[in-house]
Amino acid sequence: MWTDQYDLLLISTDSSFCTEWEQMLSGSFKIHRAPSEQVAFFLIREVQIKLVLIDLRHPLHNVVQTIRSQFGNALYLFGLGQAQSQQVSQAFRSGVDQYFLPNSSPDFMLMSLQAAKKRLVLPQNTQAVQSSHVSSKERSRIQLGPIEVFPFDHLAKVDGINHHLSPIQFKLLLAFVSKTDELLTREWLQENVWENLEISPRSIDAQVSKLKKTIHLLTPSIINVYGKGYILNSQVLFGHIEDQEKQVA
Repeated sequence: MWTDQYDLLLISTDSSFCTEWEQMLSGSFKIHRAPSEQVAFFLIREVQIKLVLIDLRHPLHNVVQTIRSQFGNALYLFGLGQAQSQQVSQAFRSGVDQYFLPNSSPDFMLMSLQAAKKRLVLPQNTQAVQSSHVSSKERSRIQLGPIEVFPFDHLAKVDGINHHLSPIQFKLLLAFVSKTDELLTREWLQENVWENLEISPRSIDAQVSKLKKTIHLLTPSIINVYGKGYILNSQVLFGHIEDQEKQVA
């Protein structure tokens, strides 16, 4: 799909894991290996790696959470682990963007990595894309007040300023602005945002909370319906915007 190679970091204490993935992906990515947290941090900083695959079957202590806290949402973190719901939930709470199972199709995993690569490259080329001839599909935009979402560019803006969201947070935002004033149950979110991956309600709540902290306008506007799910209330959103404008005036 792309002729250029993009850096991919494999983190695992199991050398056979890294060898297996390097053989599978070396044609599409420039592979780096990290058997420890210290090596991982060094490579991320020095090589400016943005795409990371972590072996959660042989976990390094808190490595996902530590990487996320150190480097924020500039990285796309994949985790590969077992199917137990507790491990899946812990992985998402720690900060992984996507979770693979050992029996996941290699083609599916490769396509997921390639898609993440495209999303990471796109923000650097946004200006060039906007100035070039693109199709109406690529120009599509969903706007809710000062919030603009560009689904095919995986781009979100508030008052014209880019907001860098993790892939899950972007999919959550897209769901909310596409279904304003509708109740999005946790079951619906699990099916449509997490694509039926087994995940706990607490993990869903945690990701919604992170989205609200990233885009502050959503803090009063996304309402938790106890025991059901969430609603993005447009009346509350626009009322909050008007209050802010009055304070500025």
